Amino acid sequence: MGNFFDSSEKLHVENPVTDNGRDYAEKSLQNFIAKNISVLRIPNVLDFSMEHQTDVGRLDILVTSNIDQLWVVELKAGVASRDAIGQIVSYIGAVRNLYPGKDVFGILIATDFDKSCLAAHSAVTNVSLRKVRIEYVLEDYVSMNVSGYNGSGVIQNRATGGAAKTDSGNRIYNCHSCGTEREVSQGGQGFYCRDCKSYNNI
Repeated sequence: MGNFFDSSEKLHVENPVTDNGRDYAEKSLQNFIAKNISVLRIPNVLDFSMEHQTDVGRLDILVTSNIDQLWVVELKAGVASRDAIGQIVSYIGAVRNLYPGKDVFGILIATDFDKSCLAAHSAVTNVSLRKVRIEYVLEDYVSMNVSGYNGSGVIQNRATGGAAKTDSGNRIYNCHSCGTEREVSQGGQGFYCRDCKSYNNI
């Protein structure tokens, strides 16, 4: 499709992404693309704006490339239906009215496309479909026998100390942020510091 986005080119976010009640996953995807515009594989990106207002609604991302080309990017966090095709086609029409003389294309991004979406897409020539995979990974990082940990730590540090042992065989560790000493049970992987509200890995 041509050259990929060059990071030396000018980028401009016209409007910040705000919480307007949309699904969190969709907003996260929008923010990710804003920071990694090259994933769209649009050649020669010159500029882009978020939440671009038109007379038929607010589109997710509008990209300018090659001076005379505009790309309407519509995001769906779930499975897209025929309604998504109708929506992006209406945005393309609105953008053409706003910027006469420009070539306008569309990119519909979703986790998947149902049969009605694929059927509707077969009737349009200026919209491409892109499938996105959204992953959530849960990792264990604290054992259940960590002394004093209540799950509310927001800062993760690497604790210091650990050489000294108490009569019970537990070790003494210092919070990396504030230096508070804490006794951690044998096998513990970390502790929550009540003083500075940070979590320390061991």
